[in-house]
Amino acid sequence: MEEDLKLLAPFMQRVDFHFVAASQGPYPVNAMRNVALDHARTRYVLLADIDFYPSDSISELAEQWSEK
Repeated sequence: MEEDLKLLAPFMQRVDFHFVAASQGPYPVNAMRNVALDHARTRYVLLADIDFYPSDSISELAEQWSEK
């Protein structure tokens, strides 16, 4: 895990990573989403799933949307 944290270090200023573990079986997705929302440091949050592939212009679109 230490090696994984070293790989994530450059992103820690701008992105939050939360590790959620379950003692029995798969962890409910909604519980993991709620952990992320509870720890959000910004007004806006992007919930992305494994099959989410953002467009090249997502940053600009998010800025325009947040200014409204």
